Amino acid sequence: MIRYLKGIFNCRNSKKQMEIKFLPAGCGDAVLISFEDTSSTRRLIVVDFGGEKYSGNDELISILRREVIDAQGIDLFIITHMDDDHVGGVVSLFKRGYSDITDGVKEWWLNHSLEILSHSNSSSGRKISARQVVDLKEFLNKEGKCPKEPILLGEERNIGGLKIAVISPDIDSYNKAKDITLKEENRRRTKIGAKLYDHELSFNDLKLKNFEKDTSPTNRSSIAFIVDYSGTRGLFLADAHADLIEDALKGMKYSSENKLSLDFVKVSHHGSRKNTSPELLELLDCPNYIISVNGTNAHALPDKEALFRIIKIGTKENPVTLYFTHEDRKLRSIFTQEERENPNYHFDLKFPKGILTYPFET
Repeated sequence: MIRYLKGIFNCRNSKKQMEIKFLPAGCGDAVLISFEDTSSTRRLIVVDFGGEKYSGNDELISILRREVIDAQGIDLFIITHMDDDHVGGVVSLFKRGYSDITDGVKEWWLNHSLEILSHSNSSSGRKISARQVVDLKEFLNKEGKCPKEPILLGEERNIGGLKIAVISPDIDSYNKAKDITLKEENRRRTKIGAKLYDHELSFNDLKLKNFEKDTSPTNRSSIAFIVDYSGTRGLFLADAHADLIEDALKGMKYSSENKLSLDFVKVSHHGSRKNTSPELLELLDCPNYIISVNGTNAHALPDKEALFRIIKIGTKENPVTLYFTHEDRKLRSIFTQEERENPNYHFDLKFPKGILTYPFET
């Protein structure tokens, strides 16, 4: 299967129209992929939809509604994993009665078997699904659209000429995600609350940092995938763990000598230092990196450490560009003017004028 996945990315077709909107969902993901199929019919794929209580949800819903009308529905709605900043906004669509959007979804991708211990039954060890997962499963079951099988490494789909190849999670990571406990959830919340921004660190400080892996089983269960459409290829990493992506790409015979050529990467976990490894970046040949985050959030993201790893791979001949889904002072201040003008690093920062949209403005 993995050998076949590599093969489906080798053919390049004549250019057709595709537009990808990376919506400003705070420290969350919400992506709309709109494209023409082989018969020039408009199609739409949605990847996550931000948090349930995000203050900008009304604006995001208005944007989504316009796209749904244009495409006459949603061909595929991908929920990459069960964190609020990815699934919560989808739950909100159902709770607030936006049936004109949800009724038009032809297919859902949802790895919904994640569980945590109930507060009231923690002594007995009885498990229940997390609140938002239960809510969403109930809504989808009412429509008869709740998927029965997980989406795993090796899954592939061709929707009107747009090819999708899933490269995460593997079955082991999916199964381990079922073992999330209340203790782990509380530990993560406590750790996040105490986390500080690392934006004051200099390049010399960052050079001394070693990569530390993400340990969250929920993030490890993220659906990550490659899209290939009419000569454009992008990598969507959700909050995936770097080692899983590395293993998948190596299984597809990519290496530091035979890199995966991409037009853009949606960086994992909003630019967390624990999800973008030097080893992963060595497998990619890509000029554009998208960070779905705002400047002030409870997770103190993005980490400058992760951004520094990305800009280090840029060269004078092949610089890299970091694209942010939000425009604000905090994000602009991550790198000093001196750092941006450092002749040893070749990178640029881009902030959206409205909605960050691919193809990017030049």
